[in-house]
Amino acid sequence: MDGPVLTWTIHLAKEMPAKLCLVIIGYGAAMLAWWYLLPVPAALLLPLVALTSAMSEFLFPVTYTIDDVGISQKCLPFFNRHIAWTDVRRASAGRDGFFVSTLRLPSRLDQFRGIRINPRGNDAAVRAVITKRMELMREGLAT
Repeated sequence: MDGPVLTWTIHLAKEMPAKLCLVIIGYGAAMLAWWYLLPVPAALLLPLVALTSAMSEFLFPVTYTIDDVGISQKCLPFFNRHIAWTDVRRASAGRDGFFVSTLRLPSRLDQFRGIRINPRGNDAAVRAVITKRMELMREGLAT
């Protein structure tokens, strides 16, 4: 396998406009509450940046790439995650996609040490690549 095996982009805000309305209402409520507590216009940047950072996977397009090196998740220039196949210790499938982690056992650190993959129509292809790579890792053949 040379080059990218799979690459796709999803944008959850476009796919779920009803939830986007709830997010906008949440932003408004947070801004009003913050303004009530600290009525300084410059201070509104703190909740704005915090909420946008927390909601970035929903608000902005996310590009997934699965190649020979590993799995990458990119959302804007400042939010990039990459796990090399040699570091993958666990892969699992769930109702919302696949999860790949550097930890052997489930942990509270999973959200920081793993990548949740949202396949959006690529379920079979993503499952096949992850299964193949995990089998190679178990056999000690992967590089």
